[in-house]
Amino acid sequence: MKQLFYLFIITQISIATLAQNKVVHLQNSPEEYKALGITKDTILPWENGARVAPKKGNNELWYCRLNLDDGNKIVIFFFMRDLKKLGKKVSPVINVEIEHPNGDITSKNLHFKASDFSASTTHCDVHIGENYFTYINNVYQIHISDNNFKMDVAFESTSEPWRPGTGIINFGNKGNQFGWIAPVPDGKATVSYTINGITNTSKGFCFHDHSWSNVSPEKLYKNWYWIYGKIGAYKVLIAEIIASKKYQSEEQLFFSIIKDGKNIVTNDSNVIALKSHPIKHPVGNKPISKVFTYKYTQNGDVYELSLKQLSFIKAENMIRNKTTNRLVKLFTGFDASWYRIQGQSVLNIYHDNQLKEQLVSNDMLWELIYLVN
Repeated sequence: MKQLFYLFIITQISIATLAQNKVVHLQNSPEEYKALGITKDTILPWENGARVAPKKGNNELWYCRLNLDDGNKIVIFFFMRDLKKLGKKVSPVINVEIEHPNGDITSKNLHFKASDFSASTTHCDVHIGENYFTYINNVYQIHISDNNFKMDVAFESTSEPWRPGTGIINFGNKGNQFGWIAPVPDGKATVSYTINGITNTSKGFCFHDHSWSNVSPEKLYKNWYWIYGKIGAYKVLIAEIIASKKYQSEEQLFFSIIKDGKNIVTNDSNVIALKSHPIKHPVGNKPISKVFTYKYTQNGDVYELSLKQLSFIKAENMIRNKTTNRLVKLFTGFDASWYRIQGQSVLNIYHDNQLKEQLVSNDMLWELIYLVN
């Protein structure tokens, strides 16, 4: 009965082997690797440096997610541009959110002038005012300070870096591009932060990625799913981009499972994705599916990952004033909402049709950013 009900709610099927995108194209050919001077399994230091110039229309961000042993979870964004001002000049923002075990959230949004932003093109070395996200001697260091708040993070990779193809997606044939890489799909971290004179220190595991575009993102895609978490000895990383209507709402799906520092998924085209019928959330009125299933098959091995929404950590309109939001939507089409969701994950691993391992976790996290409806 449970299986019949599950089959009933599944309404959207994405089979990568059938996706012969003509409008949206992931750069993945030998010629495209050669043109960039990169190889498939290595991310060079410059790839995690600035990929676009800090000027009007361009966008870039560096991200870190930390799951700490003391139960706290931290997300850190270094934005070249405020998401609410994508079409305007450079407007650097640092966003920090600490999710405490009791459900409370400590949030900091620090805004800066364009002249406060700089980023190296040779490696990860981003400075916004006195704050930085940098890579020195194989260790990433993040420093953030503001009045009664201070945070220092040090982390290093414990896994192979990962990117889908060259990391660059072409939208149409006019040079519009979005890029995404994960230099640290899995790492170990030490964190110290002080709030109102009280200092906390802890260790844990972490994830770091980097994305950019040479046009405002809302002109390229309407929404972006990003899923990350730990299930037993495995780490899971999933990204799904739905292009804007201009690009026929085409989908790009990227899927990674990491074990012992190795990416054991070697071909995204072997992934089948299923979603339940989406239900509109009262905040932002955006459709969100509660159940996902991803199935990866290769050489007799099957990895079946099921995700179920448990709770919303974050649900907000990026432009909070209702009148302003309506006017912006009317004149520009920009209608942005941001959701962070905690979910349950079940990973079933089969070999030659026999279930070999089943793992369950309630600690999977996914971000969903809607830029346009």
